[in-house]
Amino acid sequence: SIYEGLYRFDTNLTPQPQLAESYTVSDDGLVYTFKLRPNVKYQDGSDFTAETVKMNFDRGMNPASKLTRRTFFSFVDKVEAVDPLTVRFTLKQPTAGFIARLSNGTASMVCPSLLKKAAAAGDAAAGLGGGSGIAVTEPADGSRSRGNVHARKKMQSRNMARTETT
Repeated sequence: SIYEGLYRFDTNLTPQPQLAESYTVSDDGLVYTFKLRPNVKYQDGSDFTAETVKMNFDRGMNPASKLTRRTFFSFVDKVEAVDPLTVRFTLKQPTAGFIARLSNGTASMVCPSLLKKAAAAGDAAAGLGGGSGIAVTEPADGSRSRGNVHARKKMQSRNMARTETT
């Protein structure tokens, strides 16, 4: 199954907006406020909202979830849904690589109905991986982003080149 995140890496591994449209950062570097893309739906028809982002990060950062990558965002203090299309992250300390971390697959947005199914089953990963979890974005021009696929291929090439030279 393929999930999208707030940001994605382009072919040069530069973070680009995906489910987010833009963000602002407080002067102290602790508060990031994101505007989300409107009219994004999951394949099961549920809306992608700021509450979806909060639900995904709350689950991902919860030690009880036993998710192996939960420490990936250990510098995040809290996530708030300001309104349906605005989400605010408050960090524990300024983190220059925050947007790059959001571009990583670990920050992909899982469908809320699947998260609820996992919670009800008492298993962080239960029900995940089905087609209904695909976040579908439909830009006005009808194109779809494939930036993460290209970035992964580029990173694999770089890793192979390093392996061959060492």
